Amino acid sequence: MILEAKLKTGASAPFFMKYTSAFLIALFTGLLFSCSSGPKYQIIRLQGEAQGTTFQITVLSDTEMDLERPVDSILRAVDRSMSPWLPTSLISRINQGDTSVRVDPMFEVVFRKSQELNSISKGYFDITVGGLANAWGFGPNGPMELDSARVDSLMQYVGMDRVRIQGQKVYLEKEGIRFDFNAIAQGYSVDLICAYLDGLSVQNYLVEIGGELRSKGKNLEEKTWRIGIDKPTAQRASDPFQAIIELPNKALATSGNYRKFRTDEVTGKKYVHTINPLTGYTAQQNLLSATIVAQEAMVADGYSTMCMAMGLKKSIQLIEADSTLEGMLVYSKANGDWAVYQSAGFEKLVR
Repeated sequence: MILEAKLKTGASAPFFMKYTSAFLIALFTGLLFSCSSGPKYQIIRLQGEAQGTTFQITVLSDTEMDLERPVDSILRAVDRSMSPWLPTSLISRINQGDTSVRVDPMFEVVFRKSQELNSISKGYFDITVGGLANAWGFGPNGPMELDSARVDSLMQYVGMDRVRIQGQKVYLEKEGIRFDFNAIAQGYSVDLICAYLDGLSVQNYLVEIGGELRSKGKNLEEKTWRIGIDKPTAQRASDPFQAIIELPNKALATSGNYRKFRTDEVTGKKYVHTINPLTGYTAQQNLLSATIVAQEAMVADGYSTMCMAMGLKKSIQLIEADSTLEGMLVYSKANGDWAVYQSAGFEKLVR
């Protein structure tokens, strides 16, 4: 039996501007609709729009359950906390200079994890780039006319050492610092939904929001969930997948600059959406996409964005130094040809 619901939640304007490239091939194949010799499950599917993107959730359950309202509630709660496109959200109020804001537990969890990632990356991951994101045209306001002097001026508002949370209150070193949770909050939304399903003792699911996803258990054929990862190109190809992998009780996120960019109407120059917090400029380099596999979607989300800012060499070092991560990096060589790096553990997941 298949139960399906379509939801549309969240702010009307885009929430998380990070576009990723991991898509769920298992959701649209005959696997979910074919007969199986194994256990008989209720197949519950939710799909719709939220947080400026789409989401798809597939649950295999022994019993019928209503997931539409709880999922809607979770996504709206994240919006109210961390959507820069919702004027009344906590992050918007903080960015507007409201010193009376007391943050909720969700905001604080994402903030603390961002501090950790900032330290690990030596500054390449930074949620205080909100002012720069707006200036480059990837936020609720902007773009601005930018030159080196203007970028240097905005850099005074960037740095995790300039912000802290104490007693649910956010303290900023100077007025004008702007938060942007774009690189981590979508993955966190996936983790929240998975935590809710775990609380219901659901053993088999696949949760995806805007390409950030997390799996548990098996699909209807009692096999590990399979995920197709897009090739880093703006054009859909007849063979769209860079790789197809099995994802056993893990999370995955892919970041790339090939679909999310802005073209200057006057000069025609393309500006990618990844900003290097150490320079203030959009990241122009040969790394086309970064796919990270981790235990949590929030971690995979953050690391994939971190890699796009760090570049190829530092990203390889980062992945190989952390036994909890696996990764795939697609990059262009000097002659324009593509090449692919895969960690040893990632290679084992490829099918």
